[in-house]
Amino acid sequence: MKRMPRAAGLLAWGLALAGSAACHADSAALQALARHGLSVPADTRADALPRWRAHGAALDAVLLHVGQPPQRVLEHIARHTQTALRVFAHDGALVLAPSGEALPWLLTLRASGDGTLGVLSSLQAPAEPPTQPRNALPFWLPAGVETLLLVDEGAPSAQAVYQAPGWSSPALARHIDATLRRHGWAAQASANREVSSWRHAASGERLLIAVQAGTPTRVFVHRATGDLP
Repeated sequence: MKRMPRAAGLLAWGLALAGSAACHADSAALQALARHGLSVPADTRADALPRWRAHGAALDAVLLHVGQPPQRVLEHIARHTQTALRVFAHDGALVLAPSGEALPWLLTLRASGDGTLGVLSSLQAPAEPPTQPRNALPFWLPAGVETLLLVDEGAPSAQAVYQAPGWSSPALARHIDATLRRHGWAAQASANREVSSWRHAASGERLLIAVQAGTPTRVFVHRATGDLP
């Protein structure tokens, strides 16, 4: 299955106990580490990644760069974190998770250069699981289309995946083409014949759209203002 770029899954002790005062991190990354009660080494650089949404739930992730090998990072976390942890190896990486059936967060540590690259991820489920995410569909999609995945609206560019029950891929592609043209969008040259490229002159917004045949038909979208990759 073709996938749009995406960027890529993230719970308390307080900032001081979490060790975040000593590491270089943005505020969202600090909040995530404190929320999960995790202490990281003093030479850690932490950066929050853009939030994604899937089936109404929010996926938060923090990227960690540490100038120590994964085993030493693991030992530091184990010594300074009050939560009971599970540790296992997967695909050459160390994976940490809290004990118990639930997995409110997951931390992956992998050797990178002379240090460690880590990803802390957690899925924040909605209070009332919706039958469909409460996000407005693009105007150029027909009624009945469902959102499978989309980037947080605050991101400068956005990626999304939709599915269209009852629509064949040719019929849906024709609907999208006609609707975009009717609203002032112009088709652009595309290096990939399976991906259509669009630009709106007034807003400067650009779209890459791929309609994939299947049951149901799926639509992959990359939207941005300015140049697209």
